[in-house]
Amino acid sequence: MDNTQKRLFLLLTITLLFFLIIHLLVAIYLPLSFDEAYYWQWSKNLKLSYPDHPPMAAWLIRAGTLIAGDNAIGVRLFSIILSFLSGYVIFYISRLQALTLKNSYMAALISQILPAPATGAIIFTPDVPLAFFLMLFTLALVLIIQKSRPYLFYIAAVPAALSILSKSSGMLSYATVLITAVVTPALLKEFKKPHIYLAFILSVILIVPWLLAEQQNGFQSILHQGNHIAGNLKGGSVFKYLFPIRWIELLAGQFALLTPLASILIVKYLLNKSSITDVQKPLIVSLLLPVALTLAAAITTHPEQNWASISHPIAAIIVMLYIQNSLTESKRNFYLKWTLISVTILTSIIYVHSIHPILPLPPKKDPLSRLQGWNQIIKINSHLKDMDSIVCDNYAICALIEWENRSAPLTVTTASTSRHFNKPSGKNWLIVDELGDFGNYEPIVNCQKRSRPQFLNMKRADGKPLRVVKITKGYNCTSSFFN
Repeated sequence: MDNTQKRLFLLLTITLLFFLIIHLLVAIYLPLSFDEAYYWQWSKNLKLSYPDHPPMAAWLIRAGTLIAGDNAIGVRLFSIILSFLSGYVIFYISRLQALTLKNSYMAALISQILPAPATGAIIFTPDVPLAFFLMLFTLALVLIIQKSRPYLFYIAAVPAALSILSKSSGMLSYATVLITAVVTPALLKEFKKPHIYLAFILSVILIVPWLLAEQQNGFQSILHQGNHIAGNLKGGSVFKYLFPIRWIELLAGQFALLTPLASILIVKYLLNKSSITDVQKPLIVSLLLPVALTLAAAITTHPEQNWASISHPIAAIIVMLYIQNSLTESKRNFYLKWTLISVTILTSIIYVHSIHPILPLPPKKDPLSRLQGWNQIIKINSHLKDMDSIVCDNYAICALIEWENRSAPLTVTTASTSRHFNKPSGKNWLIVDELGDFGNYEPIVNCQKRSRPQFLNMKRADGKPLRVVKITKGYNCTSSFFN
């Protein structure tokens, strides 16, 4: 490594450390989302099989809280760490794509500030490790094509397995290989050799413990995700003939998350097929495949933008490939400058608005409202006298009740009638029902006697109403859901 490379690598490290500090600061002040609280709940009881997803989220949150404590930083620590490491991965992939040192650095920089990965850096979901391990898998695939070293398939088997242990959609790694091979002769010839098949067997062996645990639990998370995609979950059913509208919404969302300028540059790059080399094809497949599969799922259910955006860091490389290879020097500087400006402004607005609302959006139309006001749920503690359990109509309420009481754990159990995680104890239950929640969940409970309901009105930091929770005391209660 010469002096220029050393200086550039030092600059990259300083840049990634700067973003790490920013992510730490935002993570401290950003309220926990209900999904994070739910996965934190999982981490208190480590298993191989959980109701919704494979166990990687629980494992990483448990590791984070052991290191940093039972706080927001502990829950989000590995989001921040994986984001930091991803910058190096993007830089290395960029160098393999023949981007200059400067442009490889710029690709890594853009990958840190694009809205989807920048949000993933501070809010922990299974998509965070999924995206990171798929990125490592893409790196291995590029090396296999470029270096013609079949032993790398065995290395690629590890991130493939880890991505599946993060989220069932980690099986995209297998589809990525197959689709890339169809359009890449250098990879297709490897199917005539044993290495790719042995590596596939290795990846399956690595996930066998999870599959066995899933089998013992009736394949709960796999079936849950299948029902989600099929639109069989409450709140997920759709009119199938309206899927073109959902496609437009999804593509418009991706256009916005990548920012309009970056999206246009990516489309221009994809349209110039003659300039696409074999080592660039894994990048294109890894970027477009999640979008294509999300469009397919949108026929039967409401798609989620995060399904399609897991490979957005790869998009940063494609942006820089277009800028370096298709533009004159003056235009390169212009497009690079405005790409950086537009991405930075959008992500900064998202960060600030997530902590304290600044955009004139009503709570019901503000996607970041899901982060706000949950600390007020602790007020239900005043209703716990004579109660044995808290029974919630949705998993979010129960998870956040436990989270807000983590410093002085509740003496009662919590259980949700939307996702089977815990069972209630005793017969006297505090029934907590979020009114108008997604799916319009109702607590499935029968009680011989109920108190008059009380209502908890949660508000956003700017005083606007967010949600209403109905609280009722039930005596001698039962529920078929927990049988």
